[in-house]
Amino acid sequence: MVFSEKFVYLVISMVVTGLCEAANVLVVVLMPSYSHQLPALAITSELLRRGHHVTYIGTNSLPELDRSNSFIDLSFAYRNMGRTGSSESNINFQKKLDRWKMPEIYGRSFKLAKQQLSSGQLKTFLRELKEGKMTYDSILIEGKYSTILVPLLRNHCGSIPIVALSSLSVDTLLENHLGSIQHLSFVPMLFNGYSDTMSLWQRLDNWWSTLWLYSSLQKVTFSEAQDVLAEHGIHEVELNGIYRQISLFIIASNPLYNYPRILAPNVINVGPLHLQMDNHSLPIRIQNWLDDAEMGVIYISFGSNMKSTSLPDGALRTLVSVVNEFSPNYRVLWKWESTDQLPGQLNDTIMTQKWLPQQKVLAHPKVKLFITQGGLQSFQEAVHFGVPMVGVPWYGDQFLNVEKIVSSGIGVRLDSEDLTNAQRVRKSVSSVLTDPRYSEKMKRHSEISRDFSAQSMDNAVWYLEHVTKFGGADHLRPKSAGTSYFSFFCWDILAFILMLASVIICSLVYAGQFIVVFFYNKLCHQQNLKSNK
Repeated sequence: MVFSEKFVYLVISMVVTGLCEAANVLVVVLMPSYSHQLPALAITSELLRRGHHVTYIGTNSLPELDRSNSFIDLSFAYRNMGRTGSSESNINFQKKLDRWKMPEIYGRSFKLAKQQLSSGQLKTFLRELKEGKMTYDSILIEGKYSTILVPLLRNHCGSIPIVALSSLSVDTLLENHLGSIQHLSFVPMLFNGYSDTMSLWQRLDNWWSTLWLYSSLQKVTFSEAQDVLAEHGIHEVELNGIYRQISLFIIASNPLYNYPRILAPNVINVGPLHLQMDNHSLPIRIQNWLDDAEMGVIYISFGSNMKSTSLPDGALRTLVSVVNEFSPNYRVLWKWESTDQLPGQLNDTIMTQKWLPQQKVLAHPKVKLFITQGGLQSFQEAVHFGVPMVGVPWYGDQFLNVEKIVSSGIGVRLDSEDLTNAQRVRKSVSSVLTDPRYSEKMKRHSEISRDFSAQSMDNAVWYLEHVTKFGGADHLRPKSAGTSYFSFFCWDILAFILMLASVIICSLVYAGQFIVVFFYNKLCHQQNLKSNK
């Protein structure tokens, strides 16, 4: 009976797969950061499961890609992530970086991309692609750093549709070019830690910092794109032209993790793509240790880029001292990238591991608090599995994510400078553990997340298949794409109205003066005539 059911299921799957035309998809994710790779890997896995063919260019792979020799390995780029050297492509994420550092980070990332393009395997692939030895039906490309390759891929692949994928919750630069120009009084920039309810001064700061930063980022992008493409014989490049060639933009997030904003039909919020539904297979040692916690577990991890071992000694000792105060009621599970003991660790209520299956950990019912850097995927996982947070932002979108955590009432913010202040650390941890409002609001957010995420992958794949089937998405592209803030917000119309109103007012004033002077002179003339009689 069981065999028959499996056989029927297999036949149905084969029939359904046969009804869908398999596409040949090229996926390109240059950024050597697991958080940038993960959404693309998730959608690649689903495409393969549905019978499509995928070639993946990136720094991380899947077993299915390795078995089919469909992975172009650029993982050597990880050697430059987190370095502190002076090389122009080194990127040091082991310290706090403010928003003004982002143009420099972009520049270094693009220089890293140039190194990746010089790899033998990728050179061979691009040559064969240009010679027509392989063809693709569509391209899925990471929307932040990989877009500089759009003209090159277009040159080699022809007019096939290109879909951008974002691992961040908002990308104002790309969204603006696709027609979703953001109103800066209500949409905080990715690198500003504001909510959608900003004071006058915050709105002013959000406005000018957005215009300045994105102007700088566009210059960096255009400059590096010119250098990269010139090496491949493409010399006439226009920045707007790069973005015009993108048919659709898929964002692996939704308003639960950012703030609602107006998006054009070609910019799609699908929600998290990497969330796993089966999270019950923790390593037995960790599983038992979590099960035996008396009241709960505090989980500490600062993500895939920032390492706990990079924290200053004073901050580490303070954090260890404070979480020890909550023992033996609460145990602590800590992602600690070293075999050395944590400084100041006094008892065995803290378990350290170099790596942890984070989603499986957060899914455990005993985990009551997550101390996190506030990366988007950590944020999404914590919400999905209902774990309140203490957010310690370091760079990039983490400030915006942590502000969303605070404004949603599902956690608190602790600045990295405050990690040496035991009183502030203690207050942050204690308030989230003891105030039931955080867990109550998180429970509701978790329910919303599960409702949202049920269709995330289906929506993402549907849009990609739709664009592939019809050779693009011009029918979704608004006329606002590529326009300026000046035109989008009708400032040209307002300027014309003000100018016209000024002309009318000036004309009325002039006419009024003329009439007054005319009658005044006439009256004076009449009085002079009377006095002469």
